[in-house]
Amino acid sequence: MDSSGSAVSKVPKDQWPKPEIDTARCSACSMCVDVCGKDCLAISLPTYPGDLRVFAQLAEPGACVGCGMCAGICPLHAITMKKAVSE
Repeated sequence: MDSSGSAVSKVPKDQWPKPEIDTARCSACSMCVDVCGKDCLAISLPTYPGDLRVFAQLAEPGACVGCGMCAGICPLHAITMKKAVSE
């Protein structure tokens, strides 16, 4: 039931929302990585020695349960939860 007491329908796993990360806004602070209970997120590896342009990424999309904790904790609002597009 939802907060109004109405029954809710089951959402298939392939339609659960997933985090979408704005890599230009992300500072790689790791707060989202630390809060993720499913270890879905990781900080990208540098592409060359001295590369400072790293960011959070969805490393394990199949493990993500769409809880939105990562989006809620991001201090830069670089993460939004996007619903999967049905094909």
